[in-house]
Amino acid sequence: MERCTYLEIAGKVYPMRMTLAAEEKIREKYGSINGMCEKFADENECITTYLDVMELLIAQGCAYKNTFEKDLPAPKGSAVENGEYKPLDRDLLSVALGKEDIPRIVDAIAITAGLSKKTEIHAESDGKSEKKTRSSEKS
Repeated sequence: MERCTYLEIAGKVYPMRMTLAAEEKIREKYGSINGMCEKFADENECITTYLDVMELLIAQGCAYKNTFEKDLPAPKGSAVENGEYKPLDRDLLSVALGKEDIPRIVDAIAITAGLSKKTEIHAESDGKSEKKTRSSEKS
């Protein structure tokens, strides 16, 4: 059973995972998953929120893979060095990703967080606020 979702960033594939630790950190910072989604809709805080959440989910995905799936072959193009997944920190994410990546970031976060089709996530693109309704269900 696959427990991670994957996102390609700068030619490498990074695992993302919504662990209990990740959910706890999101609740501490945003109050709830819905609180996190509200920050995505805030023009002044959306980029900061995307970067914070991406850093957290990628770090948790790498930790999971390195701990529980270290003997399994890594997917092609994975960000693996010396047999270990290497997460990207917030600063590197901010350099690697641009506004054009926001739609796929939104999709990756929604899938990883298991947001239902009724959850709306707002994305900023080209200065216009876009509302996306997620249609994917967690399997």
